[in-house]
Amino acid sequence: MSDTVTSCPLCRGVYAALRQHLRRAHGVKNAEERGLLLSLASGRTNIRAEPCPVAGCSYRKKRLDRHLSDAHPEVNAAELDELLASLKKRVAVRQLSELRATLPAISMVSRLDEAAYEETEASPTELPPSGVVAETPTDLSPSDELAGSPNEVPPTGEIAESPTDLPPSGVIQESGHGTEPGGCSIRSCLAIRSALRARCFQLQRKVALLSKRGRNPSMDPVPVQPGRTEGFGRQSTSKCPKFSQSVESYLSAYRLQNQGSNPSVKRRENAASKVGRVRDFLAYMAAGKDRLHLWNYLDNPERIFSYAASLQPSKTVTTAAIYLKNLSQFMKYFQQTPPKQCRLSRGQIVGVIRAVDASKSNIHTPVVLHQLKVKSDKLSRLVSRETLRDCQMRASAAIPKVLDCMERGNSTRERYAFFGHLSALLASLYGHRPGVFRNMTVTEVLHAAEEEECEADTITDPGYVISVAEHKTNRDFGAAQMYLRSEEYSWFKRWLAVRGKCNPTTDHFMVGDGGGPVTNLLHCMQGAWIEMELPGRPNFLDLRTAVAAHAKNFHPDDVRRRIATFMCHDVSTADRFYTLVLNPRQAKQLRIQLEEVVADPDPPCALSV
Repeated sequence: MSDTVTSCPLCRGVYAALRQHLRRAHGVKNAEERGLLLSLASGRTNIRAEPCPVAGCSYRKKRLDRHLSDAHPEVNAAELDELLASLKKRVAVRQLSELRATLPAISMVSRLDEAAYEETEASPTELPPSGVVAETPTDLSPSDELAGSPNEVPPTGEIAESPTDLPPSGVIQESGHGTEPGGCSIRSCLAIRSALRARCFQLQRKVALLSKRGRNPSMDPVPVQPGRTEGFGRQSTSKCPKFSQSVESYLSAYRLQNQGSNPSVKRRENAASKVGRVRDFLAYMAAGKDRLHLWNYLDNPERIFSYAASLQPSKTVTTAAIYLKNLSQFMKYFQQTPPKQCRLSRGQIVGVIRAVDASKSNIHTPVVLHQLKVKSDKLSRLVSRETLRDCQMRASAAIPKVLDCMERGNSTRERYAFFGHLSALLASLYGHRPGVFRNMTVTEVLHAAEEEECEADTITDPGYVISVAEHKTNRDFGAAQMYLRSEEYSWFKRWLAVRGKCNPTTDHFMVGDGGGPVTNLLHCMQGAWIEMELPGRPNFLDLRTAVAAHAKNFHPDDVRRRIATFMCHDVSTADRFYTLVLNPRQAKQLRIQLEEVVADPDPPCALSV
């Protein structure tokens, strides 16, 4: 006999060409099902990530094979082979069950997963005691296991044809000492169950054929919320649609792709938001459709345009643009790695991408107009230079007084007042986002003192530079920096002495009542702004806009770019969209320059030929 022969997991026969045997003898036409059966027969079922099968061991990592050989010397080779064989069979049965749950287009033939479910369903009273040789389903013949075609039914001589033809319950005599001689054995009981299961499967196939001729939406295996959904991001309260397991697995893989390795909390939130927007689109496209795991419902350009149009009444144009951008990214991922059950051709996928890109192109002009309007609104409530100067002076005078009160008796109100005045001072000076102050750590503050000692020998009163690593644009600008004079840094040191009384649980510089990072920094800053009797009630974005705008109007371009880099601000976006918005003085100067073009009868030539 050849060394390449393999035992068939369905009929227990030994064959040299098992792949052809499964396809011809058992009719296994589903390629994925056939691959799982071949892996089970050859012992190549992947069990590396499975938990350890040894009793009492809690190992569950990625190399179970090495763990069994290295960590369990008490298990001999025979027992180890038995444990591995049992585990591989359980994993293969689970994979077959998961494949069946996806409702594949090509029907499955094997019933190993259903037979395993029937085994777990049996009660302990149906099993013989240890002294009796147990007859398990693995000892049954191929006809008892019903491993062949779904239409095969065991012979009528062995089992009953219908539940009404079954023998009365008194024929099966069971007791605590096993099955009595002359009674119905466990083999026949399992055979009867197998026959009933086969009959039930035949009825299900008939129901499926009838439902195809006149389908009832209530019978769809994958129900979806009909009509327009309201989104599934963090702010959504609507129900998520129930897709099949294969679709959910694909969306989970896409979420992991967006998260990357070692993701931060913010990156996880962004990835979840992207998947939520994609899910919103899929729910809209799949409304009233069936067999969603095949993804055929995406090939509908009119429906895609309708989805893009339905975004704008309930969302701003910029939010709608983000939805379409995330959708375009998903479709490119879909094109490069389509799902296994996808029945869309390459041309159809390209058609879907073109429809999404067309929707993005149509919304581009409203987005630009919206950005110009937002910039104009920002400039209308721009914090003046005088107000910024007053904020810096009054905050510098108020912070030492607040610290004096905190050193006498620390209270929540005084602590938040210190956070508000300090953040208002630094935001009005450097224009940093609130995340810079919120993510600043004690280690970074103390590290500034170490750098100051190194520079003290060469520079008179060099000051202190605090570099905050964790902030929004650290990937483009690196750490966000703030320069402090000696007096200002002394405020930080005084707060660190008081901070220990707050029982902090993190290394963050600003901590709240629970010892964690402060979360209501905007409320603290605006409270300090009102306490300093300054006009308006700006937020951190208003202060950042004011600092950037005044730097643009006051300093030349090279100085302005250095300031923008120091405050982690990209001027390219502002130069692209916001230079069209001029104040009256700038517009007047521009008009004078335009009038000079036609006023001089002999203007100087701009280019020398």
